[in-house]
Amino acid sequence: MKKLRLLIVKGVRFHDEDVEGDRFHDEDVEGPCFLSNELQYISYNNYPGSPFPADFQPMKLVVLTLRNTLQKELWQDYKRLPQLKKLTIEYSKKLVSTPNFDGFPSLEYLKLHHCDSLEAIHPSLGNCNSLVNLFVNKCKKLRTFPTIVCMKNLEILEIIKCQALVKFPEIQASMDSLKKLIMKNVGIEVLPASSIGYYCTNLIFLKLTDCEKLRRIEGNFHASKHLEKLKIKNKHKLEKLPNDLFSVCVCNLKRLDLSDCKLEDGEIPCSVGELFNLIKLDLSGNNFSRLHFSLLKLTRLKALNLSDCNKLLTFPELPSNVDLFLGYNSDSLESMGDFYKNCKSLSLVFLAESNDVSGAEGLLQCMLHGKAINHHMVLCVDGLEIPKTFKPPLLEGSRCRLQLPKNWYNDFSGFLMCAVLTEDDAPDINLKHEQSNTMGMNFEAELWNECNDDDYVTSVSYVSFDSLRHTTWWDSNSNAVSFSFEGCQNIWCSGFGVKLVARENESVTTETATDSSEFWEDEDDYTFKFNFVDDTKSSLKLRC
Repeated sequence: MKKLRLLIVKGVRFHDEDVEGDRFHDEDVEGPCFLSNELQYISYNNYPGSPFPADFQPMKLVVLTLRNTLQKELWQDYKRLPQLKKLTIEYSKKLVSTPNFDGFPSLEYLKLHHCDSLEAIHPSLGNCNSLVNLFVNKCKKLRTFPTIVCMKNLEILEIIKCQALVKFPEIQASMDSLKKLIMKNVGIEVLPASSIGYYCTNLIFLKLTDCEKLRRIEGNFHASKHLEKLKIKNKHKLEKLPNDLFSVCVCNLKRLDLSDCKLEDGEIPCSVGELFNLIKLDLSGNNFSRLHFSLLKLTRLKALNLSDCNKLLTFPELPSNVDLFLGYNSDSLESMGDFYKNCKSLSLVFLAESNDVSGAEGLLQCMLHGKAINHHMVLCVDGLEIPKTFKPPLLEGSRCRLQLPKNWYNDFSGFLMCAVLTEDDAPDINLKHEQSNTMGMNFEAELWNECNDDDYVTSVSYVSFDSLRHTTWWDSNSNAVSFSFEGCQNIWCSGFGVKLVARENESVTTETATDSSEFWEDEDDYTFKFNFVDDTKSSLKLRC
């Protein structure tokens, strides 16, 4: 076995075995007394408590993966492994120290996962210039991270669920290659934004979430010229963010998430309204009553989330290209206003579980006169303003049939469906071809009976004929279509109706029907799209 190059050991367990009447555990077991120095690849599960043999010097080793080992240290003293590129240590609950990384001049990948006893990483890691990817996850006792002295090739740094780590890694030298920095559920109290920007000039993605002790952001991101995605999500209140957190001239930020930071009036930097490249903005779960800056300069903004802002009194005026707007659970909302008046692309709007304020019909008409008329759209709002004026009237239950006039596929642009629900939901809707010799209403069906506004949510969905033409289901010779609503088990559909929407952005026809018996490809594209499932010649399901 002296020339062995590949070693994979799985599933070897010794603990609680009975040897000559004595009980003993893995930590009492000695590991192999010999390992080939010709090894290039090692994957070893359940290595016992002893270190690797003292004479083990695998100069050609490229990959070393250890899982569920009981070693406190991999080996004693210093070892030089000049070819080692990938080191993974997982579920090694007894490990208290890592090797000296000066002996790994070619190391590119390091992962330390679930090393429960590890309190510190050898300081030589900060000089590991060859390292490209570094992952430290679920090392719950880890208190310090090595000072970064020379890691100029590092591209990804991820530290997750290391709650004992109270200080952000100190950076003393350029890290121009760093593209992604993720810290989740760690114990840091201060984020040194200026230090990150100064040393990590090419950083693209910075994510800091569930850091319960985080209290403030120090400095600004002016030097972070290439930062495109910033997510800071915290369960506890942050101090007021610096007004100069972002620099308008150099900021390339496309996605900004400051959700659940409990920010109050005036605590969100006004410079957010100057981030011209912003595509997605998430301010949900905060405590402000209104935004103290305009969003109208954000002409590239596609998605805005203001959900769970329980003190919000009014929605801000939206820029023209917003596709997706979430504002549910806005309990203090006083007025919907005409926040949507500039919008030309709205295709998904969720405002349920908010105060029932008027304006839903105007919002619906804005969406129907925008670009969504050629695709799909969904609107979910509290109250019954839309169902009360929907023509023809809704019918009881969750099923209806629509008789189609001649040339319907040319004269109209799509189907508009309205459902009254007990809870907010994005339902599946089934479409099925039927034969009918009659036009107009079926008066045997019962009309929907208006109920208490406070108890119901209105869900309006639209699907264009242009999008349906590409399905197997599409049939321009059809003269009737039945619709049925599929919600969750706890959600009841009180009323349901469908109508045709005329082309050229005109809202409607009164020719409808009904027979009732029982309603984020490109990552920068936030246009709502139904998924077409169970697509056959006779039936089709629309799924959100």
